Amino acid sequence: MSSSVVVHLDGEIYTQQRYGGIKRVFDNLITALAQSARASVLIHLKPGTDWQINGLGIRNRSIRKPMQLRPRRYFRRLNQVLHEHTISRHWGRIRNGVFHSTYYTTFSSLRVPQVLTLHDMTFEDHPECFQNRQRWSRHVEAKKLCVEGADAIICPSLHSKQRLLEYYGTKLGAKEIHVIPWGLDPSLPEACRALDKDQPRLNFANSPFLLHVGARHPHKNTRRLLRMFGQSRLRREFQLVCVGGGEWSAEEQRLIDELKLDGRIRNVPRATTEQLAAFYATAATVVVPSLDEGFGFPVLEAMAFGKPVAASRAGALPEVGGDVPFYFDPTSLEEMEQSVNIAVARNSERNYMLSAQKRAEAFRWDVCAYHHLEIYACLGVGHPFLCTRL
Repeated sequence: MSSSVVVHLDGEIYTQQRYGGIKRVFDNLITALAQSARASVLIHLKPGTDWQINGLGIRNRSIRKPMQLRPRRYFRRLNQVLHEHTISRHWGRIRNGVFHSTYYTTFSSLRVPQVLTLHDMTFEDHPECFQNRQRWSRHVEAKKLCVEGADAIICPSLHSKQRLLEYYGTKLGAKEIHVIPWGLDPSLPEACRALDKDQPRLNFANSPFLLHVGARHPHKNTRRLLRMFGQSRLRREFQLVCVGGGEWSAEEQRLIDELKLDGRIRNVPRATTEQLAAFYATAATVVVPSLDEGFGFPVLEAMAFGKPVAASRAGALPEVGGDVPFYFDPTSLEEMEQSVNIAVARNSERNYMLSAQKRAEAFRWDVCAYHHLEIYACLGVGHPFLCTRL
């Protein structure tokens, strides 16, 4: 289908994350969509939203700030009602195109087809990993409402789709559920090329290092990684560098002290794209020990740099990595150590590097955007269930 469609996105993810995988998903998806003549991309932003994407074909519209009654401490509930009414009126005015939720949002006033990206079912599958029960409950309920309201649901992996089907079952009715893998963030290879050209590759530790990238929520299984590293011979030859997960938690710091890892481990709470590229470029191996993943960007990014990957065989990680990573049971410290040792032995092996990079090249945002556009076009012309199943 070639007709143009207006794609309305709510920008909610930009109020939730300044950094993070889902924010990066929509940064890249929005940019790729805007490069097509088949879509007009419109971001609807709440007042004060930190949104910095600049690109041809991307427009933004501010959602009017509602009136606030003062003193706020006396009118908190009424102000919340005014806020919700303002948001509802804003979305109720839209009469063309499709709505795509960026982070589990839906509005009863919407009069256009709705598209939902369902990233994973981690909250539902691993409730024990979330100590804040109110946050857990709000997230699960919001996701349920979005699933019920969506005309089309997009998952980044077969694993996410299967978990969605198993969890919601017959409640999904005749909804189309599409699997569209995400792409490699193009800014990372670009940063690597600039690193090669403009400066020598830097070593960020006093010895060769293993790299862990991303958040350290309980389902990311980082504590088992710390324990495996602290109890293995790997610590004699390597350091462990953790990037992008914020400061150590009190529990993580206690574990580090217990294992006497000071001097053998480094935490980089946040990293720029250039710094992340440099870490990938100089790592001996990338370790991804997650108990569950809806996709797995660190596996994809490591492959793009030709790096050996020791990865959990849980969730969608095998879908992303194929036969490139060296897999292990994420609950087994012994298997984790064995896989890391095998991966380290393949570092700088040319055939392995080439196969890893070739695998990563298959994950492209232009292809991802093309499949999204097919779905939008079907919905936008009023035939929500005539799209080709991807």
